[in-house]
Order: sequence, then structure tokens, then C-alpha cells
Amino acid sequence: MNYNRISREFIHACLCGTLLNNPLMNPRARILAAWSLTAIVAAFACTDVCPAADNNPVRQPTEDVNSPELRRKAGLQPNESLLFNGWGVTPAGDQVPVSDLTLKLVISPDKKRLMAVSGGFGKHGVTLLDLANR
Repeated sequence: MNYNRISREFIHACLCGTLLNNPLMNPRARILAAWSLTAIVAAFACTDVCPAADNNPVRQPTEDVNSPELRRKAGLQPNESLLFNGWGVTPAGDQVPVSDLTLKLVISPDKKRLMAVSGGFGKHGVTLLDLANR
């Protein structure tokens, strides 16, 4: 698709049809609208939106969080292994879904069950996890 051709046709249609031939617009508003439209089209023409997702590397769970090579990657994006502030997160053990905002975890005296008390925005309650059988 030729964006330059579409941009030129779009500018011509907008400027000639709505800006230059509109008798209700005062000259200052007409000039401001023309420059604004030109800036928007120029910004759109200068950006390449297709390969943007390919240029955003993410941290893999196997990569060391403290490695200098990882810290030097340009455009490193947050994901399940990297937080927005650059801190890495590598989950340990098995993950078990519970309700949101788990307030407290208590292991039973016989070490066979784990009780999770939740009180977040979603479901409030108690989740009982069987540690012996998983």
C-alpha cells in the first residue's frame, strides 16, 4: 500500500474540500487547521507501525535478571518475567490460582494444607490448598 499517495490525496481532499472552501471559518482558524492536519499526516507518514511489535524484546524466564547483557537491551518491555521498573521476576515452585489480594497464607500444623485468606475486589473468602497431593 502506498501511504504517500494516500496521504497526498487525503491532504488535498481535506484542505480543498473543508478548509479552503469553508466560508464559515475565519482565516486564522483555517491556517491553524491546515497546519495541524499537515503535522498529523507528516507524523503518520514518518512512523512505521507494522514491525513495532518485533522491535520490543522481552526478558525470557531463563535469562539472568542481573546480567549486564540483559540490562543493556534497548527497548526491553515488561512482561510476566520483567516488571515495568526493570526489576526481573522469576517464579519459583508451582503456581496455584487463588482469588485476588491474598491477605494471609497459613500452613496447617500437620503441614498438609495451606489456607489462603483473600479480600480483594473480586471474590472474598478462604481457599484451602492440599499440599500433600497437589
